[in-house]
Amino acid sequence: MGKLDRTIEFLPTDDMLLECKNAGEGLTPPELALLLAYVKISLCERLLASELPDEPYMARTLANYFPSPMRTAFPAAMANHRLRCEIVTTEFVNGMINRAGISFVFRMRQETGATDADLSHAYVIAREIFALPRLWIQIESLDNRVSADIQSEMLLDGRKLVERAVRWIIRNRPRPLSIAGYGPSLERLGATLIGHVGEEERAAAQARSGQLVTNGVPEDLAIRIAMLTSLSSGLDLVEVAFATNIDTDKVAGTYFGVGEHLELHWLRDRIADLPRDTHWQAMARVALRDDLYEVHRHITMDVLHGATSDGEAGSLVANWAQRNPASMQLWSQIVRELLSGPAPDFIILSVVMGKLRGLVQAAHPGSTRQAAEQTEFIVAAAGFVPGDRAMTSSGELRK
Repeated sequence: MGKLDRTIEFLPTDDMLLECKNAGEGLTPPELALLLAYVKISLCERLLASELPDEPYMARTLANYFPSPMRTAFPAAMANHRLRCEIVTTEFVNGMINRAGISFVFRMRQETGATDADLSHAYVIAREIFALPRLWIQIESLDNRVSADIQSEMLLDGRKLVERAVRWIIRNRPRPLSIAGYGPSLERLGATLIGHVGEEERAAAQARSGQLVTNGVPEDLAIRIAMLTSLSSGLDLVEVAFATNIDTDKVAGTYFGVGEHLELHWLRDRIADLPRDTHWQAMARVALRDDLYEVHRHITMDVLHGATSDGEAGSLVANWAQRNPASMQLWSQIVRELLSGPAPDFIILSVVMGKLRGLVQAAHPGSTRQAAEQTEFIVAAAGFVPGDRAMTSSGELRK
């Protein structure tokens, strides 16, 4: 495929794009549709040259392309189709770009340095372990029952979870990535996290789910959407569970207890509030947020280090703080200054993250790098997921 020629395609020039930006306007739907086609075609060409079309997992994509009667009557013919690789790649790219967005692959490459193939693998892994196809079906089944704006908001919440999970997988799993061995282990975790998050985060989730229910969204789906932000920590929770050999229920309580005690959730929200008007601002914001999640995970592992099975999450966090009085005093002073001052900018938050990482290193030098790198953590994660508890629309746990 030739390089995109904006003149031939009647796309705006750089000066015209700048005018649109200054006026608060964007590309028109036909212009976006044209760019969408170019993105898909270009990505298809690159992935065809990779091993992705030959992945055993992709046999499902090939089968789903054909009508149902053909899947049982002609499996061998489909597997040997002369355009098998092209069909698989086209179907996969269509689905990924439609769900994750036109700029998804470009931004992930810029942020992680990963190849198209590894990003595609990470996307499939994230999609499967969080059972996102089921979520998408639930949202789209509400056509003509809830407003399109509400549906778009819920789909966007799912897209944010995908991006967070893909970055985590790229940063924390050895490459080249493989799709084999991963399954929907974390889908049920979202409904149980409401019992572990801090008061402010629980109140925000209750308000969000209540607003969705008011707009016609079924209660179970509203709860799941409301907990997606907390669920984005699910990969960290499972990683800590494997590293410490402690079930995720206790790990989750400790993780969110750490966040509440150190105001890490407040810090996360301030990072989310940072501007992303430029490419570098967006990159800096992502880096700060990912660093915060990583440090949060390491602190949780440190708190749980040597913990007994009957220790309560709250007491574990309090004991950890008492063992590190000098570090906690310094961090408390930093938090007080942040809470009493204006909204922090990139420079301030970069300094704060450095101080937070220093706090961890001072508390236990070298202990924050424990990880179960070679463990197929997602496969066994189902064994750590707590039982069938869910949240009602009022935010209370039901058995």
